[in-house]
Amino acid sequence: MTNVSLRNLICGFIAGAIAVMTVHEVVNFLLLELGLFPRIPWSMEPAAMTGLPQLLSDAFWGGLWGVLFALSVSCIPGRSVTVRGLVFGIVGPAIIGVFILVPLITGRFPLFFGGDPKLIVSVLLILGAFGAGMGWLYGLFASRSASA
Repeated sequence: MTNVSLRNLICGFIAGAIAVMTVHEVVNFLLLELGLFPRIPWSMEPAAMTGLPQLLSDAFWGGLWGVLFALSVSCIPGRSVTVRGLVFGIVGPAIIGVFILVPLITGRFPLFFGGDPKLIVSVLLILGAFGAGMGWLYGLFASRSASA
């Protein structure tokens, strides 16, 4: 990891939060409409972990993932920041976060959804898209803040 400015950390947080409210939820919506994933997008129901509306809770966690992305982007393989975001979204939020940490912390579902391929592929699609969107936004915001 390299020295990262506070400005880049803020850009990462904002990019992650926006990517959740847009890309993450759009892919979630499409998968719900196709009958592949049961999660309701843009939900304002209270989140189990925070009690905040689900969308705001997800945006907050997406922002934290964005900060981690800003800290690690230079170590992630890929030619563009969008591809690096895609890799990050699959490895970080999907595999480490949803498939391992959330089940261990909450006990709500088995690791890797008990091997259910529909759920596994859905999460990889949602969080891969989130990561790519976050990476693209981060690149946009960080380049603009560097020139300001």
